[in-house]
Amino acid sequence: MEVRSSTADVAKLLARCLSNYGERKGADMRLQAAEWHATLGAYPADRLNAALSEHIRRSTWWPTVADLVEILRSQTPPPGLPRHRDDTATFARDGRTEAEEIAHRAEQCRKWREVYRTEVGLE
Repeated sequence: MEVRSSTADVAKLLARCLSNYGERKGADMRLQAAEWHATLGAYPADRLNAALSEHIRRSTWWPTVADLVEILRSQTPPPGLPRHRDDTATFARDGRTEAEEIAHRAEQCRKWREVYRTEVGLE
């Protein structure tokens, strides 16, 4: 489960924007921080920082929320595909080998069948 960004995280993003793009005349930074947090708060701070770094690399203009969301979405892999090519997730759990895991799951299925037969009255 990913951790949501706090208002302080969003304020740091705006501070980075100020340092890179300068002050926006007439802009209410508190209102902008609230608007950014309402939309971008669902993303973790590290992903927001990466998206802002990408925007800074690409553009000489202040980012909009839509600019950052577009970058965040482009960095997210399509559903159903592994997040990382180096993913080390394995079929086996709790330190078992694959053969041990298969045997363990077969035993669990056998136990469930016995419980089902007992409860239904097939035995």
